[in-house]
Amino acid sequence: MNHLLAIPCISSKKNEILWYRKCNSKCVTIPNIRFITRPIQSLMSELVTLDNKAVPCELTIDDVKTCTKIGECVLREDTKTKQLWKMSYIDDEEVKSLIKKDNGRIYLIVRRNETATEILKIGKSECKGGMKNTFAFYQGGLGGSPSVRTFGIHHLIYNELKTSNKIEIYGIWSTPVKVMVPGLYGETEELICPSIHSMEEKCRKDYKDTYGCYPPWNFQENGKSWPDNILQLYKEQVQGRGVKVNANGEEKLKED
Repeated sequence: MNHLLAIPCISSKKNEILWYRKCNSKCVTIPNIRFITRPIQSLMSELVTLDNKAVPCELTIDDVKTCTKIGECVLREDTKTKQLWKMSYIDDEEVKSLIKKDNGRIYLIVRRNETATEILKIGKSECKGGMKNTFAFYQGGLGGSPSVRTFGIHHLIYNELKTSNKIEIYGIWSTPVKVMVPGLYGETEELICPSIHSMEEKCRKDYKDTYGCYPPWNFQENGKSWPDNILQLYKEQVQGRGVKVNANGEEKLKED
């Protein structure tokens, strides 16, 4: 008998489980459980439809239609700075304009190798200076007084680059839309940018609907701690500044 492999899916009905089995395509329905079988070889490339909603079995960066690639992270070859890598932006006029836009933006950190692409982190930023300034913080994550997130992402990217994986950066920008804004004496039509928080939540939900969890580097959203080696390195970093940190790598507040 062929073994069954369970794959998470989204369905509005309770107790529905999607199954794949190494056999010819076949669908069998029994009370409260729907068995859908597909050849395992095509498991990661097909779309499964439940309740008229298509849910991808795998989400690659090529499936994301709203983002623009702005560049990638590359290892530093000099020793002039503590930084282990730097940003290499695409030499394109559109990208040059995008990375300077102050609009709220979503950034995607993506790993690419010969076999696959994987979204490692979904984040948001509204800081002045645009996406270029957002990644200046990550690039400079070993200097000054970085947060554990900024410090940790810098090391995680470095670890990927050391294993010959590519780390690519993509962006999605908040675009102003026309809305009617009420005032004291009536309504006026104005251009308003959608909330970057809503955009971030939507992107993370789309990812979670596919995998049942958030991207691996979204530690807080997944309810997970940073890797032990990152926390240890961070403690060594902040101890040089005379700052105490807790088990999660967060600075302890001084008591009055």
